[in-house]
Amino acid sequence: MVGRHVDRPHPGSPVTSGAVTLDRADIGTGVRRAYRHYQKVITPNAPLRTERYALKWYDIGLIGKIVPPALVAEARDLAAGLMAARALADEAGAGFVILNECHEVAYLAVSIWRNDNELWERIYARAQGGEFMPLQDESGWRHHHCVWQLTAICHEHAAWHRFLFGLRDDAGRRQWLSDMCSGLTPEMP
Repeated sequence: MVGRHVDRPHPGSPVTSGAVTLDRADIGTGVRRAYRHYQKVITPNAPLRTERYALKWYDIGLIGKIVPPALVAEARDLAAGLMAARALADEAGAGFVILNECHEVAYLAVSIWRNDNELWERIYARAQGGEFMPLQDESGWRHHHCVWQLTAICHEHAAWHRFLFGLRDDAGRRQWLSDMCSGLTPEMP
């Protein structure tokens, strides 16, 4: 809240609101007590370039396991098709793609910068042996991003700011396209 001090409880204490107490060790169904978090690896892949778009590409996978080339090829075909459809609408631009292979599902987020400073995206999921489908459940809620994807998204947020504050000439565009992150995600606390 702007302009007003809000007392924040000590990090180890429960939060109380009316008759409801939220124990910080268990935040409802959002995180199971048995869940143990782990790291994954972000690997930059070749950018996806079409006649009118340049999309950086990130593969995210389990440590010690490469994202299968057939999955990458399928995801690249889908993303290229999305960009071709946008080009037919006489749009052009830049963005990034995140392919996150999980244990039993893969997520594909195709994100484009529009209207100078807005990030627009389409998110797909693919069960093992299935095909990529737009991701939204019957309640209207939709998956946004796994925590591992946020490392790449935060990097791209900063890279786009660097581009917007720069000259935005050919050298600036090349610099933006090569400005990618890699490594373990998340960093260990």
